[in-house]
Amino acid sequence: MATPKKMSYICDTNIWVRACLGKVISAFFDNFGTITFADGVENEILKWSRNKDRFNSISAMFQQHKGKNLNVIYLDDIDEQNQILIRRQLKEFGFENLDNSRENVKNLGEYLSITYAYFLEIPFLQTEDVEFYESVDLNNRFKGIEIVTWNDIASKITKSDVERIRLNKLIEQEQSVMKSKKAPSESLEEKLRRLRQKYSG
Repeated sequence: MATPKKMSYICDTNIWVRACLGKVISAFFDNFGTITFADGVENEILKWSRNKDRFNSISAMFQQHKGKNLNVIYLDDIDEQNQILIRRQLKEFGFENLDNSRENVKNLGEYLSITYAYFLEIPFLQTEDVEFYESVDLNNRFKGIEIVTWNDIASKITKSDVERIRLNKLIEQEQSVMKSKKAPSESLEEKLRRLRQKYSG
């Protein structure tokens, strides 16, 4: 897919997840139009398809709207000059491996989002990782990009404070359920890791 033109918003994984958990995808698109995602963020979102529960809808909804209300930036589709600059910037951040389709590459989605936004002149970054972006010196290194938090989004897609509070409460409840379902597999992995360490010596 070619890089979309006139992009206004690039969206991070955590915002998409919240919109799905709050069942407000339609309102999200109604208020912000077509949303753009980095390829690395798409990879993070598509991993929800592995879930054997209702949370695999996070991936399914993404695939359903792809090419309609949302676009994905693929590094290989970007013009050669910007591609060189983007790869150079990511290398400065310590990223040699830009493929997180199978394994997790910590913070790759965040770095891809901000780097694409800067070099492709996307003015708004939708994210909850404000602390992370402040740590990469957003104001000086990536001047001109404005962060749009979930609270900003929730205020626009709801009609009142009561409705916004109700929405955020629902999302918190859903996140809690999702984490509790994920916890057993993580603890099992941790046990296996400890066993491997114990017997490898």
